Amino acid sequence: MEKVKRVNMLDTANEFLEKNKRGFRLDGKTINKSRIKKAFECLTKYETEEKKFLKQSKPNKYNDGINNKYIDKMVDSVQIREDLIERLKSKKEKKRDHYIYSKYIKFLNKDKGMSIEKLPRYYTELERRLEIIKRIHKGCNASDISNMAYELMLDESNIHRDLRIISDGEMSVMGQRVKVEYRKQNDENGEGYILSTAHPLFLVQNLEQIIALLNGLKYSYEIYGYKEYARETAVSIWMQLSDYATNRILNELPKEELKIDINWYKMIADEAEERKRKLEEEDYIIDSFKTEEFISNLGKNKEHSYLKNLKNPRK
Repeated sequence: MEKVKRVNMLDTANEFLEKNKRGFRLDGKTINKSRIKKAFECLTKYETEEKKFLKQSKPNKYNDGINNKYIDKMVDSVQIREDLIERLKSKKEKKRDHYIYSKYIKFLNKDKGMSIEKLPRYYTELERRLEIIKRIHKGCNASDISNMAYELMLDESNIHRDLRIISDGEMSVMGQRVKVEYRKQNDENGEGYILSTAHPLFLVQNLEQIIALLNGLKYSYEIYGYKEYARETAVSIWMQLSDYATNRILNELPKEELKIDINWYKMIADEAEERKRKLEEEDYIIDSFKTEEFISNLGKNKEHSYLKNLKNPRK
């Protein structure tokens, strides 16, 4: 059986820094060496309030006498990956460091002969919440929440916060509020789990397919029992369309050839516009509450000057 490869993480991190002194490029922007080095900062076990850099090639103020768990310690591929995931969990903005750590893993695999598994993929906030929605559609229990947190590189408290945001309707996508209600219940073993309602989100059809779909909903709208479902679905679809697409449907495409009932389309367009307006008002109210809370925290002496300079963010 092949012997497990181990390396000194501090030494290899410094080799990685030296090899990439010119930095990387991510989304067209340069990540310079100082930024790369910052990604390898770590908290010591007994000095949780102060960040320390990794040990450099020569003794310096950052490594003299600190109780760092990586000094002179050999670690294997599993330990390295787990540590990098733990570091990412603590970072609010993960994208840049996720990219750096992915490069570091490639360096260790190529130059040091290791076999480190790739990190879990990086998700933006929106992608992460959509992924959570997909997972709770089929139900999830406490262990699923734990696995989800690990794969999304978050603490479980962050997952529960996202679940609250999703269920309270505080999330919006493409101009419409997303609210996925779920309930907690126990299975036959008494273990709690989450069960949610299905909630399709994005459209991938082309314009002709969208028209066919909306035309079909128009006929369903005329059937007793389907009226509200058809209208609600049509408005939801319309809100996801671009201004270009809605203008084409209302003003440019041949109505008779495509069976476009202009009254039906104008009805769903008007309701979609009204919903967008209400959504903006709700967001503005939320912003206002946040502003009032911020002002109260400033203290009475600063309140007047802050209000005097406050501008309406919607204008």
